[in-house]
Amino acid sequence: MANEKLFQVGVKALITNDEGEILVLDSGDWHLKHQKRHWDIPGGRIQEGYSALDTMRREVAEETGIKQIINPKFFTAVISNFKDIPLDGRTVGLVLMIYKIKIPESSKIFT
Repeated sequence: MANEKLFQVGVKALITNDEGEILVLDSGDWHLKHQKRHWDIPGGRIQEGYSALDTMRREVAEETGIKQIINPKFFTAVISNFKDIPLDGRTVGLVLMIYKIKIPESSKIFT
């Protein structure tokens, strides 16, 4: 067990429109201190007691202001390219579950 890598689990929302465009967000300067500013799709880590879909809904609302999502479908899971995330004095990896979702056409995204 000493050689096994520990992972946190996160969820991401791949938000597309009818034209096939994908919503990406600027991570901003507030992002994790060990990462550079980058573009990303909305998401976050799953906390104890929350499902993947609950987490996705919460993160989409927090990061975009959109509270209604349409037809969430599991798309894929990947190991994040962010290596060695600090946690409690050690480092862990990150597995991301990605869901494809739609949002109402009338949605306004805050920045």
